[in-house]
Amino acid sequence: MNNTPFSLIGLESPVDLVLALSMSPVPSTARQNVFKELQPNTLKSVGLVALMVLSSFASLDFISYAALAATDQDGDGLTYGLEYLINTQPNDWDSDNDQLPDGWEWQYGLDPLSTNGVNGAIGDPDGDGFSNLQEYSYGKTQNWDLSSTPTVLDNGVWWNGTVPVRNWDEENAMQYNQLACGDAGSDGSGNTILCDEDPVGNICTDGFDNDHDGMVDSADNDFDGDADCASDDDDGDGVLDEDPDGWDTDGDGMPDGWEASNSLDPTSPSGNDGANGDPDGDGLVNLYEYVNPSWTTTCGGQDCYRPGPDGSFTETITLCSPHQGIGPSGCLTLTAETDGITTTDPQDSDTDG
Repeated sequence: MNNTPFSLIGLESPVDLVLALSMSPVPSTARQNVFKELQPNTLKSVGLVALMVLSSFASLDFISYAALAATDQDGDGLTYGLEYLINTQPNDWDSDNDQLPDGWEWQYGLDPLSTNGVNGAIGDPDGDGFSNLQEYSYGKTQNWDLSSTPTVLDNGVWWNGTVPVRNWDEENAMQYNQLACGDAGSDGSGNTILCDEDPVGNICTDGFDNDHDGMVDSADNDFDGDADCASDDDDGDGVLDEDPDGWDTDGDGMPDGWEASNSLDPTSPSGNDGANGDPDGDGLVNLYEYVNPSWTTTCGGQDCYRPGPDGSFTETITLCSPHQGIGPSGCLTLTAETDGITTTDPQDSDTDG
């Protein structure tokens, strides 16, 4: 028996029922009779519809917050969500006011909330003679950021400078949980985090003792630590040159600071900027200008230069002294100084005048 003041026939769905009840001037007692006559499954359907409507509003809020968490409002390279986790300011690209973007610092394992020591503008964690601010700013174009928007990096982080650190895990650098060298984790095709394993160029053919074991290139049992001597993919993970050593960003054997201070490009290993360049035309290539005249040992009879702040300057040339005529041909063209100065100016053919 139908005790409702309108017919239930024609109500094709629970939604129709809800609308009919809400829009019709039905007494409350009559509405109770309606629900008494409805089957349990119908009541469940009505409840489900109501739940779905409420969930839709909740989902909109969730989607809105999720979208916000993925944004980078200040252009510092960090998402809003990551800024929240590491406690940096999402509306200020430089939370500690050291002129280094928060994302750039986080990328290289520096503390974006500290201006002290290696984390600050004048810090030099890789020991290359180039401060963090110089590393970040190197090559940055003028007007990269607008002065009218001091809390926003209008064009984002300048990523084309030099690398400020050694031994950093580039694959996981922008994650909240950053892994350290030697930790278990995915790194290319391996399961251990490796660092500085794929610098610019081919370490199997560069003439350097990169792993400091007294052997060079193909004469080294492990090919200087190169997994693929046929290419620049030194770690064999299918990606070329993705993990440079910050002491020498371009992998030419000379530290970034020395190159920059001598008007060489620390991001280019070729031409006059590379190890074999000779911009002043004095017959002494850049690498020899940098290490000259620290000739001490050999490695299996081959060139044995060991790059890095902890490497000794070792070459195959016998100790030279043009004043005393000691060394091959008196070393008249192989050295320019014998007074203890270990570098010469690659832009000046006669450094000592």
